[in-house]
Amino acid sequence: NRYVKMFLFHIHTFYFSFYRKKGIVVKKTLLRVVSVLLAAIMVFALVGCKKSEGDTGGDTGDGASSGKKTMRFLSNIQDRTRTEGLHEQMQLDKWLEKNPDYTLDYEFVPNANIQEKTSQYMATDNLPDVYKEWASTQEFVDRAKNGMLQVIWDSQEAANEEGYNFLDGALNKWTYEGKVYGGAYNFDVFIWYYNGEMFEKEGWAPPESWEEFMSLIDTIKDKGYVPASFSGKDAYQSSAILQDIMTRVSGDNELGLKAITGETKWTENEDIRKSFEYASELIEHDISGGTSWLAQDYAGARGLFVNGEIPLYFFGSWEFMMITDDQLSETFREKVDFFMTPDIPGGKGSKTDLGAYFGGGLSAASKSNYPDAAKDLVKFVFLPENSAKDAWEMQLLIPAQNFDAYRNPETEHPIMTHLLEVINNGTSTMDKNILSGYNNDWTSQTNPMWLDYMSGQADIDTTLEGLQSVADAVQAAEGQN
Repeated sequence: NRYVKMFLFHIHTFYFSFYRKKGIVVKKTLLRVVSVLLAAIMVFALVGCKKSEGDTGGDTGDGASSGKKTMRFLSNIQDRTRTEGLHEQMQLDKWLEKNPDYTLDYEFVPNANIQEKTSQYMATDNLPDVYKEWASTQEFVDRAKNGMLQVIWDSQEAANEEGYNFLDGALNKWTYEGKVYGGAYNFDVFIWYYNGEMFEKEGWAPPESWEEFMSLIDTIKDKGYVPASFSGKDAYQSSAILQDIMTRVSGDNELGLKAITGETKWTENEDIRKSFEYASELIEHDISGGTSWLAQDYAGARGLFVNGEIPLYFFGSWEFMMITDDQLSETFREKVDFFMTPDIPGGKGSKTDLGAYFGGGLSAASKSNYPDAAKDLVKFVFLPENSAKDAWEMQLLIPAQNFDAYRNPETEHPIMTHLLEVINNGTSTMDKNILSGYNNDWTSQTNPMWLDYMSGQADIDTTLEGLQSVADAVQAAEGQN
C-alpha cells in the first residue's frame, strides 16, 4: 500500500507538471476528470490499509503473525520520521527493543479530531492501551474518576522520588484525588514568531509596548504584507490570543476558567470586556489580512511564514522546532525569533504572566490486555534520559522535566535560550489551556465563536453573549452529573 500511494502521487505530480512545463493548456473539465479518477483509484487502493504501516517509522503492529503481544497506540502525529513524531517514535522504539515480546498497533488521528476520537473510545470503554492525552478537559477527569485509566504514580512526589524530575506544576492536571494518571512531554507558551531576516531587511523591531505593536502591524501592512499568519483550522490560536490579552488586562490566568464555571460572567466582567476591546484593535488594524485565513490549515499557515510571505506567526512554543527543518533556508533558521504579547496600558498583569501550560503526554488504559506493560511503557518514556533528553538535544520541545543535565548553552540556538529566559522570568502560568479545552462540549461550541470574532465577523456583544450561553449550558450539565 505504501508503494501504491507513492506511485499514484508521482503519477499525479508528473501529469500536471509535464503539461505545465510543455505550455500545453489542459481543459479544466479534463483536469477534474483525471483528478477524480486518481482519487477513486487511491481510495480503492487504500481500502483495508492498516493505520500501522511500516512507513510510519515504527513497528508494523503485526502481532498476530509474529506471535508477539500487541498493544494499541493512539497519537496525533502520523509522520514518525521527523520532529515531534520522530521524538515520540524514538521513545517507543527504545521500549520495544527492551521488550521484544511486544509490538504496537498504531493509529494516527489528526490533531483537530483526536480529542473526539478519544471520547468515542471512552464511550465504549475501549481506550487504546497507551494513547496521547492532554489531560486538560473534563473528560480526562471523568476517565480517571471512572477507573478507565491506570495510576502511573501514587502521587506527584512519588514520581519525582523515583527520579522523573517533573517541573513544578507539570503533573497538576494529570492528578485526580492525589493519584497521577499520566505524564507531560513539554511546556508550552504562545508567542509571536517573527522572521528575523525580513525584520532586518525592512528595519523593523520587535514591539515593546501595545502601541508599538499596533504601529508595527500598520507598518507591515503599508509595505504590502499581510502582518500575521493564522490557521482557521486551529481555533485554539484565536482563543489563545484572547487568553494572553485577558491575562495582561486582569493579571489573572484563571479568569477564563472562572467565567466558564460561573464564578464570574462573560457578559458582566469588566476585565473580560476590556480584553475583547483590545483584541478588537488587532482586528481593526487588519492583522490577519481579511478572512481568507479561515480556510487555512496548520501547514498552510506555517508555510506562509517560513517561506517569507508573512512576517509574523502566532503559535505555540513547540513550533520553535522549525529551526531543525532542513527544508527551510539556513538564514531563516538562524534569524527566526519571537516576542511576547506586549503589556496592555493600565493592565493589572504583564508579559511575565505567561499564558503557558504543560502540554500533551501519555496515559494508559486500565482495561489494557497488558496493563503492566502499558504502564511500564508510559513510565519508560518519561525517564529523563529518554523523552526530556531527546526533546531538548533534538531542538524540538521544552521538556516538562528538568533537563539541565542535557543543556549545552554553547550550541543552543538563540531562540531556545530566549524561550528559557522567558520561562525562568515568568511570574505565573496556567495548569491547562482552558479557553480551547475545558471540555469537549465547550470546545466544539465555542471554537466557531473565536474564529468569527477574530475574523471580524462577530462583534464583542454577540461573542460574549454566545460564550455566556455555552458556559450556562456547561454549568447546567455539570450540575446534573
